[in-house]
Amino acid sequence: MDRIQLAQLRDVAIEYLPAAQEQREMLKKYWASETTFNNSLYLAAIRTLCKAGATAPELAAAQLLEAIVMLKNYDPNSPELEEFDPEDLREIAIRNIGNAVKTLAKVTGRDMEHLIPAATYETVPAVKVEAGAGTSQSGKKIPGKMPRTSIGKLAIKAAWQIECETNKLAIAKQVIEKLQALVETEPELLEKIPHGVKWSTTKGLIKSYLIEACAKTLNTWQTSRA
Repeated sequence: MDRIQLAQLRDVAIEYLPAAQEQREMLKKYWASETTFNNSLYLAAIRTLCKAGATAPELAAAQLLEAIVMLKNYDPNSPELEEFDPEDLREIAIRNIGNAVKTLAKVTGRDMEHLIPAATYETVPAVKVEAGAGTSQSGKKIPGKMPRTSIGKLAIKAAWQIECETNKLAIAKQVIEKLQALVETEPELLEKIPHGVKWSTTKGLIKSYLIEACAKTLNTWQTSRA
């Protein structure tokens, strides 16, 4: 996908997201960098996805904006991508963009066929579940591709347990609440913090895992199940 097509899709998504419109106008005043602009739009999208009462166009636009920023910020050398194999993220982002465009077109009645990425129509091979990827407390094997970090694995196990119990996809808020409840029993989880948990990496580093990061983990995992 070229920059012009991404910019067109980004502007369409922003039309349906008041929070993103506010961010755009504010950052124009301060001549913010493109990276700052993209990160601000990403946070606006995640907050919309986690917001109760968001409309169908808002949710579809937020999913589109999230995928666009994910693709624009793609950097295979970024330590922030350590949860998943970096080479998978670009393909996943393009697929997410295509799916979000279709959804937004459906809920708004807007003709957006010409903006759907060509890669979306290509056959994408099924993602194999790695051996020993994990089994939830429900006893069912967890589908899709598991993250490489311990916090990512815990988040997906919690999400799958919620899904098995409710027959609905878990959202980031539910997963964070379950992780907070596991602080006393999981050695990697150190303490509860507002909207997240602190955890320890295999190298002994202490990091925060917040609702925004959890939403990204869930989105990538759910896409890998397709």
